[in-house]
Amino acid sequence: GVGIAVVAQSEFIESKPRVILSDAGVLVIYEVSDRATGSLDIAAVKLDGLGKPIWPTGVWIASSRRRERIADVVRDGKGGAIVIIEAISGPDTAQSIDVIAAHVDAYGKVGWGASPDPAVIATSRHFERNPVAVADGLGGAFIAYEIEYASGPRKGDRDILAQHLTAQGQREWVSETALPMVSSVATASESKPVIVSDSDGIIIAFEMNFHSEKRPVHIIGVQRVDATGRLAWNKGKKPETIIVPNRIVEKPRLSSDGAGGIFLVAEARDSVTGDVDLFAQKFTSAGEQLWKNGELPVAVFQTSTNERSPSARPDGSGGLIVTAVKDFVGVDNVTRRKIVAQRIGPDGRNAWPQLGGPLLLSNSTTIDDTPTVIKVE
Repeated sequence: GVGIAVVAQSEFIESKPRVILSDAGVLVIYEVSDRATGSLDIAAVKLDGLGKPIWPTGVWIASSRRRERIADVVRDGKGGAIVIIEAISGPDTAQSIDVIAAHVDAYGKVGWGASPDPAVIATSRHFERNPVAVADGLGGAFIAYEIEYASGPRKGDRDILAQHLTAQGQREWVSETALPMVSSVATASESKPVIVSDSDGIIIAFEMNFHSEKRPVHIIGVQRVDATGRLAWNKGKKPETIIVPNRIVEKPRLSSDGAGGIFLVAEARDSVTGDVDLFAQKFTSAGEQLWKNGELPVAVFQTSTNERSPSARPDGSGGLIVTAVKDFVGVDNVTRRKIVAQRIGPDGRNAWPQLGGPLLLSNSTTIDDTPTVIKVE
């Protein structure tokens, strides 16, 4: 039979593991919850290539009176990891949600330098949540997150902010006259950021929900932040936007094009029929939208049934390969989920026209879901 390495086993509930490469093995970082007390903490173990523990025991990454949830994990470049955490405290009726970062090195030591404590990314009387991160290549990380205002004239509204955390666990963007605000449009609620690194900074995409009683508008905003925290596109005054007429555009995905720009793929739901399709756009490092003259994104799959949960990677030739979950209705009138793929060429056109439609990657009687595309060297 096939052997299975037991990573964590206790009287508690271990869940939501994250795996990253480390020296001579992998780090496995996971949540530990206790149903009896409601506590939620974070632990880590290190395994070698045979699945055997390298550290004598697991280590606690975060274990306080607060409920700590893993939001993201990035490598520190030295065999360790930076764990981005949502820290929740207080009862449900008066919760406080902050964003913090813990560090564990390749030997299982937790902390930043001499301090065992996590670094503070964002903490205020408001709710900071949904953080995402990428490594900065220097042992630190760039982080984007949303803030929901808990009080004041903007109560309930949400904006997107960013922060740079150094390898020493210090925040760099702390100027009181230049807050690390990525997008704060007064008429819109910005939420659910995603992030990718470029040659000299980061690019962040997020959902924008414009408040309107007659006809709400839901689109995607995109902004570039350079290594100093300066907003680069549209002179920092507004983000670039992805709009599909009569569609609710949401759940963006980003991937680097290897030349300072990005590919963006998002779901677009018909506001009347509920049909979900995928659309894509290519951005230059200057924020120019290349496909369809920058007017609209291109349809990835032009079919009559739902496509969702995309995964995308550049093809190495200026184009993009996208996989997704697609609904197929069989002759028995039963809807089944299959995995499909499509390539968008450098010009934004379907690069596999000879197929007459998307490439079907799975065709079984089971439910296929959640594909991931990886690059094979």
